[in-house]
Amino acid sequence: MTGGAEWEARTGHGLVALPDGEIVLMGGWADANTNEVWLSEDKGESWTRMTDNAGWSPRGYFAAEALHDGSIVIMGGHSGINPPELGDVWRSTDNGATWTQLTDAAPWGPRSSHSSALLPNGDILLMGGQIPDHPGSANDVWSSSDGGATWNLVTADAPWPVRSNHQSMALPDGSVVLLGGSDGGPSRNDVWRSTDGGATWTQVTESAEWPARMQFVAGVLADGAVVVMGGNVSGSMGRDVWRLDTAGSTEQHPAHTYQDAGSYQVTLQTRDGVTVSTLRRPAYIQALNQHTVIFKDYNDTVLKTEVVTHGSDATPPANPSREGYTFTGWDVDFSNITSDLTVTAQYQINTYTVTPTAGTGGTASNAGTYAHGSTATVTATANPGHVFVNWTEGSTVVSCDAQYSFTVTGNRTLRANFS
Repeated sequence: MTGGAEWEARTGHGLVALPDGEIVLMGGWADANTNEVWLSEDKGESWTRMTDNAGWSPRGYFAAEALHDGSIVIMGGHSGINPPELGDVWRSTDNGATWTQLTDAAPWGPRSSHSSALLPNGDILLMGGQIPDHPGSANDVWSSSDGGATWNLVTADAPWPVRSNHQSMALPDGSVVLLGGSDGGPSRNDVWRSTDGGATWTQVTESAEWPARMQFVAGVLADGAVVVMGGNVSGSMGRDVWRLDTAGSTEQHPAHTYQDAGSYQVTLQTRDGVTVSTLRRPAYIQALNQHTVIFKDYNDTVLKTEVVTHGSDATPPANPSREGYTFTGWDVDFSNITSDLTVTAQYQINTYTVTPTAGTGGTASNAGTYAHGSTATVTATANPGHVFVNWTEGSTVVSCDAQYSFTVTGNRTLRANFS
């Protein structure tokens, strides 16, 4: 936008973007700490000095937030003189021209190089930072629901390691992300997230793709993406830019593939150039695992493959058939599927009746019930003065042997004939 803004080169300053798109720059270290305020109405191309001596004392490395009503709040910072850390809170309602002190001693105590985040409900969170007489930095979280006038301790010992010179921001879904910084030792590149206003935290990653750093800047874009830029990277000044794409989008009817099952909140933000309106629907999307259900026949032939969502029922194929057997069902239940499943068809073997009869002149034996595929043997015995002729089934001769053996595949009625 410009290679030489109207304000002096500086570091440790504060910067906020107002709801109407204007940008306000405050304080920081130039030749010394300053308490001047500058305003840009054209996205940073040109600047107007609002005051060269704001009501608050010169400082750098403080936290600043632009509230939903367009007012600006600054918190704490480093004065450059003893004692260096500050614990006051100031507010401006006229783009930084004039300021009102909300408190000269916030309960979170003097500190610098801390971070803050403005939640969608208007609450301000303040996190970590450098504290006098503190071993290193802090890992506490404080909340204000009245624009910084009063504060409540959310947690005195968050699970993320103590740190300062880090960054934090609120995402469109209302969660808060904290990342990077240092505890006086090596810089960090871990990322933490809270979904309950800073009370509890989950580590997103111990080591993000971007190199560890401190004294950097980060922000959230309109589509919910998080951007990390520059800073002190292993003792050198970085000029790299990194982007984390969340599940946000500025497209109409966006699509997203969820990698993990669970309930997901949907957030819709609309902007008219002056205000931001946010609509949230907790647990609006239920992302469910999918499982594969395979139906197989007795010989491992695949009859059907179906992909079902977690907790749903599978639909079986048409009942299969097997020669000599009657289908009786499936070996396992396929309702409320919670994992991949193989279902196998079950059969009961058919049984048949073999009935041997005898004509005049003899007898027939070995009547019985036989399983499909088994061997049956019927025997014809001639009476004295008679001889066996043959076995017939209906009018068909099936054997001329007195002992007739055959594979049973159905009910049979046989007649032994004699002469």
